[in-house]
Amino acid sequence: MVRQYRWSIPLKALRIMNERLPSNFFTSRDIATMCNSLSKHSFSSQSVAKALNYHHSKGVVDKKKSRVPGTLSGKIEVNLYRVVESEEA
Repeated sequence: MVRQYRWSIPLKALRIMNERLPSNFFTSRDIATMCNSLSKHSFSSQSVAKALNYHHSKGVVDKKKSRVPGTLSGKIEVNLYRVVESEEA
């Protein structure tokens, strides 16, 4: 039950963010911030990424890799997520 809840909140947050900006991809850090505002539980960006990778394997979430500028180490590779389906699963 807890795992289902922990996996459904990131997807719910991503759907809300996708309604606001439909064509954008979002990082797990942005989605974790939205999850923390929706829930009384704390979500880290790693737990959000794990949940969204699970939904990606089910075909609900689209995922792409992008390189963003880092501090001293050059570029950092991050995963970006977007909802494929707009209806509730």
